[in-house]
Amino acid sequence: MILLTSTTRVVNWLRHHSFPIALLSFGLSVSLYVIHFLKFRFSFPLITPDEASFLSPAYDLAHKGVFSTSIHSQFLPGAAQYTYWMPPLFMLVLAGYSQIIGFSFLKAKLFAFVCFLVAGLLLSRVAKNKSTKLWTLSLWFCCPFVLMASTTIRMESVGILVTCLTIYCLRKECSAIILGVLTGSTILIHPIFLACGAAISLVVLLRKDWRQLALFGLAVLVIISPYLWYISQDISVFGEQMQLQFHRKASKPLVTIETSYLIQFVPISLLAFWLLFRLKARSELRTFLIFGLLFVDILVLKSQEFNYHLNVVPYVIASLALYVDEQPARQWFRFPLFPAVMGFFLLLLVQKGAKLRFVNDDVIYELVNVLNQNHTSWKNKSIFVTGSTDLSGFLLLQGQRVERINAVYRLPDSRWPDTYNCVVELTNARIPEDHTDNPSALFWSRWKKSSSYHSKDGQFTLSIYESPEAPSP
Repeated sequence: MILLTSTTRVVNWLRHHSFPIALLSFGLSVSLYVIHFLKFRFSFPLITPDEASFLSPAYDLAHKGVFSTSIHSQFLPGAAQYTYWMPPLFMLVLAGYSQIIGFSFLKAKLFAFVCFLVAGLLLSRVAKNKSTKLWTLSLWFCCPFVLMASTTIRMESVGILVTCLTIYCLRKECSAIILGVLTGSTILIHPIFLACGAAISLVVLLRKDWRQLALFGLAVLVIISPYLWYISQDISVFGEQMQLQFHRKASKPLVTIETSYLIQFVPISLLAFWLLFRLKARSELRTFLIFGLLFVDILVLKSQEFNYHLNVVPYVIASLALYVDEQPARQWFRFPLFPAVMGFFLLLLVQKGAKLRFVNDDVIYELVNVLNQNHTSWKNKSIFVTGSTDLSGFLLLQGQRVERINAVYRLPDSRWPDTYNCVVELTNARIPEDHTDNPSALFWSRWKKSSSYHSKDGQFTLSIYESPEAPSP
């Protein structure tokens, strides 16, 4: 009896103080979001292979006037003239942004930071209750997938922004033309966002209004027509680049899925489906969230890439906001849903944070000094950095003439277990890829080792390789 009375008092206290608690949670989450960017934006490899691949076309377009992927020109067919391996919207937006703000790794990461900030604000507009809005933002800014993506130069920043904008527009019951523009945009970002586009198309189709459907289709066609024209410039190169890309990204059998991979998105997806089917109101937004989440889950399962977990988050948080807003204020479970999901996110964040490695400043300075001192003699060679520490973080140093370094790659290699292997591309150097299942790869056997440098304390080794002739595609 005493336990029941105490529990009732706690629940009543939480219910009557839900707004201050939500406000406190919001403040802590936003602080985490900002501090994470300021502190940890360089804790991961500063410029990963994907980030370098996205930056190269944006830089070439903004500063050379050519939409090319020059860093891959040695092994990717036609990359010196065309960028066909990925839909172009993110790289075009990043090029325009760099023209206005300027080009640097930090500014490009800041672009992702701002995109996710705006996306969170749009997502919060789904809720009507002030406390629910604050809890929605709290979940968004403490989500580990959002935190990590906000410091990464990848297409998810624009893709998630478009997804959250779609959710906002459906909440406001926008016209078919606007939905067509958003659908066309999803086609121009990345195949994973086709799930969003397909769900929008289904919503418009279910309106059973042929006039709206025609306007929707026209808007989609207008948005993607420049891309279709660009593809028509060299269809054979488009086919070759996409063939290599799809071969590299071939879906894996479901039996190979790791348990940790499933744990990070299946529980919250199931919760979202349960909440959506319990909603009393039948709206277009509900339909979009159900089918969008279903399509995304299928793609995430087939791809088995941890980066794609992020795409589930907007659907899950929007589902929570809709459900909680619909419940009477007296319902005891109206409050705990958000803290429960937040606790899940924080557990994932702790689990991921435990795997971070930090770089010793002395090691960084030694590496940078060696690279700078030998820049002239190593200019046309590739420098492989191997060691027990993630050494790509050295680019965070100011005043060390790091503009000489175009890109840093982090390559997995089973021959050196428990080490991080980075490839540093100096001016005019060429980058190999060490993936034996990739037909575009330049294997280690093609590179002639000319010399090595061992650090004073044995933390890292620089292996200098002569650049071979480019193989025929």
